[in-house]
Amino acid sequence: MAMPKIVQLHDENNKKYYPKIKNDTMVVGLNQRQYVSSTTTTKVEFNYINFSYGNGLEFYNNGIKIGKGISKIKVDLTLWLEAYSGYSVWLLYKNTNTQLTYNLFPELSTEREWRTGNSFAYVDVDEGDIIYAYVRFNVADSSNNVAGHYQNSCLMGVQVIG
Repeated sequence: MAMPKIVQLHDENNKKYYPKIKNDTMVVGLNQRQYVSSTTTTKVEFNYINFSYGNGLEFYNNGIKIGKGISKIKVDLTLWLEAYSGYSVWLLYKNTNTQLTYNLFPELSTEREWRTGNSFAYVDVDEGDIIYAYVRFNVADSSNNVAGHYQNSCLMGVQVIG
């Protein structure tokens, strides 16, 4: 099998050229349990910045706010949920009114279960848009929670791609 060829770009004076790629990135996390005792769709209360590169993204109101000149992003969401009955859902939203994607975990037995997974979406955005994560449990239980107390178990990341 032939090895892939690595291409080095050069400018008009034959000097090495490295194109600039706009790759502002921000990852926010939750570092405590967030209990959800109702069946209402509830915003995940991310409370710290896990990683940040560039100036185009801002941690804002438990979400990630889009800055000037950004039109396309990739959003990644990883959550751990703890539930005792019923089904549970997590959702990605742009602002508070545009659902981007969701994960649905099916009906539970009567035993406690942990649910974990990852969602991602490619999104067209405008300056000022905010990306949020939400959860919903269909059975009210004071023990239902977003399990952010485990290190790096609940993270949402936005990477600028255009």
